[in-house]
Amino acid sequence: GHFGFNTNLLETNVLNLAVVLAIVLTYVGDALRGLLANRKQSILTNFREADQRATEAQNKLREAQLELEQAQAKAQKIRE
Repeated sequence: GHFGFNTNLLETNVLNLAVVLAIVLTYVGDALRGLLANRKQSILTNFREADQRATEAQNKLREAQLELEQAQAKAQKIRE
């Protein structure tokens, strides 16, 4: 009698714990997925912006090189 009651109580506690764990894991899992998705998006945005800045820097470098070549050509003509 007494032993059966303890076993039943244990089973009930295990079931309650399983239900609570399932609920907690569901919400925590959803929150974690949301956080990871936001983090991924933020990283991708940072990469895109960095790539864009690198492209702009290369374009400015090309423009500066052209201006330098033009200035050197003018200087050469003045010397002649």
